[in-house]
Amino acid sequence: MYRPKVLITIPCKPPWNHSHVTRACWMLATDRRYETIFMTPSWCPYEHNLNRCAQEMRDRGCNYWLSIDADNPPLNNPLDLVELDLDLVGCPTPVWHDAVKGDRPWYFNALDWTDVDGGGWKPHEPCTGLQEVDAIGTGCFVASRRVFERLESPWFMREYDGRGRVERGHDYLFCKRIKESGMKVWAHFGYLCRHFVELDILTVAEAFDAMYQTMYRKEMRHG
Repeated sequence: MYRPKVLITIPCKPPWNHSHVTRACWMLATDRRYETIFMTPSWCPYEHNLNRCAQEMRDRGCNYWLSIDADNPPLNNPLDLVELDLDLVGCPTPVWHDAVKGDRPWYFNALDWTDVDGGGWKPHEPCTGLQEVDAIGTGCFVASRRVFERLESPWFMREYDGRGRVERGHDYLFCKRIKESGMKVWAHFGYLCRHFVELDILTVAEAFDAMYQTMYRKEMRHG
């Protein structure tokens, strides 16, 4: 019986996997719906790693590519998303972003572009089920082979301004190119990922205290 071939990569930087990612790999290895090939590449920098993985997917004749960062273990089986045959679909990952005191200090990396206040990214809503979005992060995603056949390489790269500062990261630029080519970007909130990062608990407490204080002041003004 024919089984689609899926390349599963865990880009490592440094070359280690979180134990929860290792457990997820055991789950994926027992999925008999697909012919799977596993790689744990540690090429640097990260964009180079992703480009090498994408080329491996093409060279090995794979139909799809599932990439899972070493610190982004999925809660459910992302191979389920292969059955949807989407161009690019991400498993939303929580990201810590305590940039503005009083704002919510985290968001899911499934984003939409807004032209409000000069333009910028905002977290997509609603956070339920399968949603078409403008951009996803590359912590955990499933991509169809046709994406890498339609777009020219390099597929993953950063965009810089005239002073050498990063204007757009590799993941958001990749999504922008996909949408400009007529393909679509999706996020499935039924397939969330954990995100293991080192955070100071005092910093976390201060960020949430500031958020609650802002919410309280707003309630008092409108009360």
